[in-house]
Amino acid sequence: MRIFIDAAITRIAEKLITFPQSPVFYSAQVPIRSFCTIRRSRRLGNMSGGVSRVKLHPVFCNTNRNDLAKPRHKGPIILVI
Repeated sequence: MRIFIDAAITRIAEKLITFPQSPVFYSAQVPIRSFCTIRRSRRLGNMSGGVSRVKLHPVFCNTNRNDLAKPRHKGPIILVI
């Protein structure tokens, strides 16, 4: 797990994040890149405006946060503890 995290951090630092060619994913690239920036002052939701700025972003502005708290479907991975 640690190797995966280190590789992800390196990719973020070197701006090697790649996305699928789907238009649905294209609209989410800006906020994802904004979350995954090394510079804290440019990271979405980290500085001025905080979470409110994230909520106002076009990708998230129509999200019903109450629905997020009540999952309707089982996830694809079920952890057995």
